[in-house]
Amino acid sequence: MQAGRALLRFAPGLAALARYERRWLARDLLAGVSVAAVAVPVGIAYADLAGAPPIVGIYSAIFPLLAYALFGSSRQLIIGPDAATCILVAATVASHAHGDAQRYAALLSALSLLTGVL
Repeated sequence: MQAGRALLRFAPGLAALARYERRWLARDLLAGVSVAAVAVPVGIAYADLAGAPPIVGIYSAIFPLLAYALFGSSRQLIIGPDAATCILVAATVASHAHGDAQRYAALLSALSLLTGVL
């Protein structure tokens, strides 16, 4: 019983899923498709802005939302990349990569992982 409470504190989305009502599904799917229609192209554009491959933008549009659904506590929150962050990341990583594309990709990956952990 104690482990169950700890899990629900760590992943509040599980508690919300347990209380989910089937009648919400149609509207939630419509909302999800609407968000994806905007978030995926924006994510791809921001990945390009940061100097990353387009697939990274798709990942940044989808995976944070899935993680937040499990670990987040608010039903009304939008998360994802934004232009200011992309520009700062590109400028910072580029200054340390010194024109080396492989180093840029490695630094970008390390910064992304570190940010996710924090």
